[in-house]
Amino acid sequence: MQRTQDPSIRRPSKPLITITDVVMPLSQEASENPTLEHNLYHHCQSDTNSTEDSLPDSDSMPSHSYQDSPWAQPKALESLLKWESRIDGDDLDTASVNGSRSEVFASFCFSTIKDYNQVSRSELISAIMYVNQNRAGELFDLLVEQPDLVEMRDNRGNYLIHYAVTRGFLRIIDLLVSRGADPNKPNSQGQTPLHLAIMEQQVAALNHLILLGCNAELANNRGAQPIHLACELNDGESLKELLRSARIDINAPGEFGGTVIHCCCRKNSIECLRIVLDMGVDIFKTDAIGKYPVHVAVSSGSLDCLRILLEYEATTKTGGLGVGGSETEGAVNFIDNHLINLPDSEGETALHLAVNSGNIEMIDFCLDHGSDVAAMENHDFTAVHYAARRGEVMVLSRLLNWRPEETVSLLSGVNRNGHTPLHLAVMHNHADLTAYLIKWRSPMEVQDKDGWTPLLLATTKCAIAACLTLIQFGANLHALDLSQRNVLHLAIIHGALKDEALWKKIREHGLYKRLVGEEDEYGCTALHYATEGGISMLCVTRDLLASGANCLCQNGARETPLHLAAKQGCVATVESLLSTDHGLWSMNTSDAQGRTPLHIAAAHAQAHVVSLLIAKGSSFRRCQKGRTPLHWAAQAGSLETCKVILGANTCIIDARDFRGMTALHYAAQKDHDSVVTYLMDKEAKFTQDRNGLYFTSFAFKKENLKAARAIINNKRWDEIIELLNHTDQCPIEKVIREIPSLCPIIMDRYIKEEGNPGKPNYEIFYTAGRRRIQTILSYVIAFTSAACMLQDIILIFSEGLKFFKDLINFYSLGVFAVATAYAVMSLHKVIDHNFIELGAIALFLSWSYFVIHLMRFKIVGIFVVMFFQVAKTLGKSAVVVVIVLISCALPFFVLFKLPDFEAFRKMPEATKRALAQCFPAYEYIYKKDMNGSDPTEMTPMLSTFQTPELAILNTFSMALGDFNLVDTIIGPLTDDNLLTMHFPEVTLVMFVIFLLFAPMSLTNLLVGLAVGDIDAVRQQAAIRLISQTVDWHDRIEAALPRKLYGLIASSVWKSKLSLDSPSVLISKEEKNNMNCGSKTADFSVLCLPELLRLMELKNKETRELIATMNEQLNLRELDETTTDKTVSKIY
Repeated sequence: MQRTQDPSIRRPSKPLITITDVVMPLSQEASENPTLEHNLYHHCQSDTNSTEDSLPDSDSMPSHSYQDSPWAQPKALESLLKWESRIDGDDLDTASVNGSRSEVFASFCFSTIKDYNQVSRSELISAIMYVNQNRAGELFDLLVEQPDLVEMRDNRGNYLIHYAVTRGFLRIIDLLVSRGADPNKPNSQGQTPLHLAIMEQQVAALNHLILLGCNAELANNRGAQPIHLACELNDGESLKELLRSARIDINAPGEFGGTVIHCCCRKNSIECLRIVLDMGVDIFKTDAIGKYPVHVAVSSGSLDCLRILLEYEATTKTGGLGVGGSETEGAVNFIDNHLINLPDSEGETALHLAVNSGNIEMIDFCLDHGSDVAAMENHDFTAVHYAARRGEVMVLSRLLNWRPEETVSLLSGVNRNGHTPLHLAVMHNHADLTAYLIKWRSPMEVQDKDGWTPLLLATTKCAIAACLTLIQFGANLHALDLSQRNVLHLAIIHGALKDEALWKKIREHGLYKRLVGEEDEYGCTALHYATEGGISMLCVTRDLLASGANCLCQNGARETPLHLAAKQGCVATVESLLSTDHGLWSMNTSDAQGRTPLHIAAAHAQAHVVSLLIAKGSSFRRCQKGRTPLHWAAQAGSLETCKVILGANTCIIDARDFRGMTALHYAAQKDHDSVVTYLMDKEAKFTQDRNGLYFTSFAFKKENLKAARAIINNKRWDEIIELLNHTDQCPIEKVIREIPSLCPIIMDRYIKEEGNPGKPNYEIFYTAGRRRIQTILSYVIAFTSAACMLQDIILIFSEGLKFFKDLINFYSLGVFAVATAYAVMSLHKVIDHNFIELGAIALFLSWSYFVIHLMRFKIVGIFVVMFFQVAKTLGKSAVVVVIVLISCALPFFVLFKLPDFEAFRKMPEATKRALAQCFPAYEYIYKKDMNGSDPTEMTPMLSTFQTPELAILNTFSMALGDFNLVDTIIGPLTDDNLLTMHFPEVTLVMFVIFLLFAPMSLTNLLVGLAVGDIDAVRQQAAIRLISQTVDWHDRIEAALPRKLYGLIASSVWKSKLSLDSPSVLISKEEKNNMNCGSKTADFSVLCLPELLRLMELKNKETRELIATMNEQLNLRELDETTTDKTVSKIY
């Protein structure tokens, strides 16, 4: 790492040389080369304040340059060293590479703009080369030029001082330290120069570094201090130097928490071990995993170190001192326990570790020095257990022969699992060791915590050789474990009978017949476990059947061997069982749930076993839940099994269990799409369960995506829609709610394609059957509207301008055009924004046109005519009403208008403050904005006055009675908001004026008009109705053929006045005049039956008469003279 320098501080013109630099001895090469010596020490001859004139001449400087040296070729070193710095060649200092040392010196003295943080590769290579060759002079010159070289390191993290220490060049070390090198600097492995000095056995460099003040307690990346490293390398000289010259804690922990004595014992460093013992190291200090040095020595096979430790213990005990000279109580206890029997954190002594390593020499040594053979570790393992587990006969022989009187207790001793040494030997299939232990009278019938004897344990571990040995030596085959299983049970369960030698040995034993028929605590015999083993135990099953095993035996769940074989699915095993008489009898035996082997095979998707059982005559009875084998097969999702069952018995396809569920219900519930499709194709009925649910209610769920897709794609989908469309189990609703991703599939069902998509004959048909009625009605509307519009077009050409004199014709033409366009867009499935708008317009026009046609009916026709008369009167007064409303709306718009808050926010701050000082409303906005709140909060009613259009619309609504007085006036007046009602006085005045003009004056005006004109409106409505009736009959007459007209026309009409007739509107005098036969009566008193005689007139005369009547009816008062002439003309 380069040291940063303050660029403001200029480097002195001459390098500063210390006294140590001057008196440092030169190497032989330097002394033989006076030029090099002169180059190294010439700089100190001049004063530090001298100028350029005081510099030595070029002749007195060294004449040779760096490029003249054979080491100036950096490519040779580049192949050996890789560097972290990557500096471009353009940035290199040319003086340091191509120039002489004098030129470099001159460049250093007179240049103040050089970048000292960039060091060239060649200079760093040169510095390492100078260090390795002990060329202190060249290195000094280079460090003067580039002082940051001492802080640079290679790719392995080594600094120049590391190279110097490795080579043992003390002069280079002093030079580097004097130039600022840190003697405690670690490399990438954490090795300090002190570590490297020990690793390279540079004792002089080690002593020199200690004199320079190196910290001897710094650890490397492994946690090892120099003292630990010296002990690992058995470097006695370095260790002595460290202990003599440096202040070091001799018991300091190192790698894995081990002390120096651990390092000595691990590497068998005898010399260093004696040194540290003489220095009083603690031999009872443990490492990080709780091991003492004696354990490390035994594990590493360091017999010499172990011997030294025991000798040291004996000497210490003789001297009466504690550990390391300590007299603590703990040390005395350790000595009393003896070092050789000291347990580690796992409770293992030196003998345990020696046995575990298999080192006979170490074992003998431990035994000779008093190791306790019966000592147990934390799990109650003795050394004998360790030896039995490893299978070392020789080791076990040494242990047992050491103290023959303890042999019985050692061989019968058990660990926490209840295992004796014999258990461990057979567990690891050590046959020779097993025989050896039995010869030593090791107990063969001791049970562990699972109740397993050595024979049973060997059987569970498939230790065939150990089993054969135990049987040979007379082990008890009738021994039972805690589950009452014998050796035959365990051998079948764990697969030990796959070995023919063991199976033969058991069959030849005298207890074999007894073993075959025994049951464990679960009621299972050996045949149960053999059939459950499937094809791997087929030979065993056949041998058991041949030995008389009974197929009718049931276990605790009342399962026979045939049930277990059906579950396993081994056809050969089932055939073997069915080949016996008792096997056929067990075919229809029920288990605890009432299931036969057929149910079991169907539930586990064993199609071949199901086929075999059906072929053998198995019945299709129900289980205790009322389920047939088809129910179990559908629940398991086995399509092949369902096919086999339905192929044998199709009557059970719609069978329901006690919950009312069919096989289709279970298939849909378990998301078995293939089974659902098969059952639907087989015409399974769609029935409800006990809760009233169809199978679709189970299928259309998020977790049953496949079953739902199968139902939608099935050909019976339309049948489901027809059945459940108008119920609470509608499948479309469930799909939309639960699985919306399937909606496109439903829509695609009603789209059919014909032709090649790449050719012009490609067509797409939408077959939405549910819209059949709407489609038919769309065609009807389209054709009828088009026909009526065509009729009006024909009338335009036939009547000419007379057609346009009647506004009803314009209206009817628009109605037919809009209805035709809407129907055509509906047929073409053009559903967009314009389609919806056109539909709304078509609805209004069609129904209003229907109201116009109601004028032809006597009962309601007069009211239709009255409605249009009133609308006409209202239209005349609409101008006044609109002007009054505008006069009230615009002031409200001005009074309730809020300032533009967004524009105010974008204003400069100075403009905001100016407006706030001038206008209270802006002051209120400014304060609210500064507080971070929204100042434009308002009621919904006030928001309707922010534009003129909305203000006029809201005022019109208020004129009809929708005042919303609280939200419009009272709330803004009392909310202390300056914006909602900034002008309260004027607003209240305008509101009172509005109340007087709009709701009161205009309403009274319209009511007065309606009341005063109602009689005249009613009379004119009657006349208009008569005129319309005459015109309608005239149109019918013109449209009917003459022969048909002659059949239905009548020349006599009997008139009968009634209250329903329009003639009730005439006065009594007019009635008297009519009774007298006066022909000058007013036309308004004519009754409808009398006017209908007008149909007998010619068409031309009738049309002219009706036109004249219409013109006269437009007047409010008829001229009596004109009426008499008209009546005379009629008659």
